[in-house]
Amino acid sequence: MKHFFCILTTLLSLQAISQTNTEEDCKEKTAEAIADFNNGEFIGYYDYITSELDFDRKYEFFYQAYMYSKYSIYMQFESEGYGECYPKKMDRLVRSKYGIDVYQKSRKKALEIYKNSTRQEMSKILDLSKYYLQTESSPKFIGNDYILQNFLKKHFTYKGKEAANHDFEFRIVTLYIDRNGHITNIKSDTDILKDGFSKNAIIKKLNSFGNFVPAYLIGIPVNAKICLLYTSDAADEEDSVD
Repeated sequence: MKHFFCILTTLLSLQAISQTNTEEDCKEKTAEAIADFNNGEFIGYYDYITSELDFDRKYEFFYQAYMYSKYSIYMQFESEGYGECYPKKMDRLVRSKYGIDVYQKSRKKALEIYKNSTRQEMSKILDLSKYYLQTESSPKFIGNDYILQNFLKKHFTYKGKEAANHDFEFRIVTLYIDRNGHITNIKSDTDILKDGFSKNAIIKKLNSFGNFVPAYLIGIPVNAKICLLYTSDAADEEDSVD
């Protein structure tokens, strides 16, 4: 569930075979929600919000930035396709932390700022220490993206199966890019670092390939996360960061 944010927009249109969790599955999803919440991963679902406020997409985008900046809550439009138990538990946990009326109050406040502020004034709501996923523009590598993917594939291995059997597995590696265009961290829930390699050394080597154009949000550069999605290749050769 930790890579939830990165693949949500890709998988949102897919429907689960059944939306009803079994009792055992429900316990598992509830436990995942608790674990994610305790790790600071807060998710807000539009379909769990009762609100008469209905505005344009620009406002909703601003609201999403407002919620993450102020509460560290990632707003998602639908919980469909992921069962019921995870989002229900997450919704209860978020409301227990910030108040049962957190969405009603926050939408009214965000609307007030949106309607009465310039773009520059709106940007003041941003917490520039945070790494955003929902941005107006994604970080762009100044160079060939395949260089990054191939380098990562040589230093990380898919952890779901033995290396000899992981051809064409779906893999996700998240890069943390600061507002100056430098990689500061790498995380993955599908891959693990191969033995003998240092993550810090890999980050240093990646940064030597060139900077990123940083992400922009409400007109200013921000720290952001970018997810690289690719398939495995059993023929990947190990490389060195030296």
